[in-house]
Amino acid sequence: MHSGDGGVAAPQEPASDTRSAPAAGPIESGGRIGALDLARGFALLGILLVNIQMFNLSMLDPAGGKRILPTDDAVQWVLSTFFENKFWALFSILFGMGFAVMMERAEDDRRGFIVRYLRRALALAAFGALHIVLIWHGDILFNYAVTALVLLAILFCGPWLGAALAGAAILCAQPLGLATADAVALCLIAATTALYLRAEEPRRRAVLALSGLASAAILGAIAIYATSAPGQAHKYAGYALVFLAACALALFERRAGAVRFLRAGIAWFLAAMLASAIALSLPKWTPAGWWPPSTAAAEVQKAQRRIELRARGLAQNTAMAQDSYVESVRFRAESGFKRPLETLFVMTLAAGALFLIGMWLVRSGAARWPDRHMRLWRGLAWVGFPLGAAAVIGGDKLAELASGSKPAAAWLSILPEAGAVAMALGYLAFAFLLARHGTVAGRLSWVAAAGRMALTNYLMQSLIATWFFHGYGLGFWGLGRTWQALFCVTLFALQAALSAWWLSGHRYGPMEWLWRWITYARKPHMRVRA
Repeated sequence: MHSGDGGVAAPQEPASDTRSAPAAGPIESGGRIGALDLARGFALLGILLVNIQMFNLSMLDPAGGKRILPTDDAVQWVLSTFFENKFWALFSILFGMGFAVMMERAEDDRRGFIVRYLRRALALAAFGALHIVLIWHGDILFNYAVTALVLLAILFCGPWLGAALAGAAILCAQPLGLATADAVALCLIAATTALYLRAEEPRRRAVLALSGLASAAILGAIAIYATSAPGQAHKYAGYALVFLAACALALFERRAGAVRFLRAGIAWFLAAMLASAIALSLPKWTPAGWWPPSTAAAEVQKAQRRIELRARGLAQNTAMAQDSYVESVRFRAESGFKRPLETLFVMTLAAGALFLIGMWLVRSGAARWPDRHMRLWRGLAWVGFPLGAAAVIGGDKLAELASGSKPAAAWLSILPEAGAVAMALGYLAFAFLLARHGTVAGRLSWVAAAGRMALTNYLMQSLIATWFFHGYGLGFWGLGRTWQALFCVTLFALQAALSAWWLSGHRYGPMEWLWRWITYARKPHMRVRA
């Protein structure tokens, strides 16, 4: 995962409610909140512990791996309960916080901010594309860049430019291998969110209501007339119902301001899960004649899809375990972008939701002046985190018990997904609480150093892990979870030590320095002046 490193200016108590925006530019090491670097550092370890399975095994062909120690099952349970989905969520929240900080630092230079952030997102997309082709197919940077561009359009595009961009996205969807209906749904969600965040009273409620009804009608029409399989019809009907519910709730709001980002984030986060649960429930809730019958062509397409995924998994295992580096690069160049493109719709919703929650943490002041918001941080740490862990453990158990009923399992799966976000916010809160204690923060400075170089360390993890596991390197293919965990802890300790040493003489990590150069179109000073 990517850290979303944008740096957060160190919190200072304002003398009044009026404060000038700081000049736009790279944030020096002395102007950062240590809690966020600490959170990034721990998240780097967490995400490595999760990603290591994909370095060591194709997720499309899990039979390609093996367990070799009795402790593997216990280690797997710990990692799945306390790590999987939690640190990806944390990195996404941190990314949104970085976006909000850059935007606040350019309050008086909106046009300049748009140009800078556009360069930043396009550079991230380029890093992600090179990462996919040259190193590893499990990249997240490319999806993050797309989500950042969508968020930029939501917050700054005018109606005509937004409509032109939406039209271009819909026209380009099918040639890129995306479902055109998914592109339409994403554009409608983005447009409605833009109205929700930017429209002013007294017209806001009327505009929001009309846009919600229009979006629901378009998705309903897609469900009825533009799908060839009942499952697809149920899916878009589910999104139409979610649209109606979200817009109806928004009409009853009495409080505006920064909290809108939190509400929009929650709506985005729940949209895909609620739509899926509704889609699986609709066959039981409605007469069968309401939906288009499944065609022979649709059934053949589903069967071909399953065969394709299985073949791709076998090919990935072969490429990772046996092929030379040149052959691996050729394989990733030909098929490495299928996964990020196929998951673009759902990933944009999920990552976008967490970006918005991160923006709320900055705009509400909770990140800038944590001492003023200790009640929030303590609540997230000591109440939210345990409740999230209970939801993850209990939700998984309940979903397993209800596995015989797909609709029940889908509704119950919302619990562990929501619990993962609560745990991610809890981890972030623990970082803020630890950072308040100087002695503890000092002892963990090596972790924060790794967090300050999050992008560099993320790419370094991919480079080292692929060399260690893949056939063109040392070829330690098929290690069990216990050995994987030991490898991750060792690698992270070495990265943290290297980061602390590097930052003793440099302001940024190598990739952070390059990213800032592209973002601000001027070369940052790398060396720490004596």
